[in-house]
Amino acid sequence: MKAKINILLGCLFGIACLHQSIIQAKAVGNNTAVFETLSPIFFPAADSNNSMYGFVHPIGGFTLENASTSCTFNTVMPVSGTIKMNGGTLYLLQDMTISNTVQLDGLGAIYGNNHTLYLPETVTALPNLSLKRS
Repeated sequence: MKAKINILLGCLFGIACLHQSIIQAKAVGNNTAVFETLSPIFFPAADSNNSMYGFVHPIGGFTLENASTSCTFNTVMPVSGTIKMNGGTLYLLQDMTISNTVQLDGLGAIYGNNHTLYLPETVTALPNLSLKRS
């Protein structure tokens, strides 16, 4: 019984830590295993080193706090859920694939850095999108 309680407490602690990293993220990812986030990832404007990297799979999408928020996209996994850039800036260090289950709630600037933004065929228009070459 004690072992079951310890395992349960360990699982709850792990979920609490994961939940906290999803709410206020600076860097989200894993270089050795797929890390799926069912809740949206929130990147605050106060942090200058926001990033998604490695094998993070943002199933719940992501949100940039406002127009002064930037984030580096360096994951090989597709993005699902809701994307809210709020006028912020996204820097691609990998090709970015947006799944056909994504909802675009306002975009911002995307610096491609010679990478490709793959959109599903169902997307016919993009709101306030600024694609930049660098």
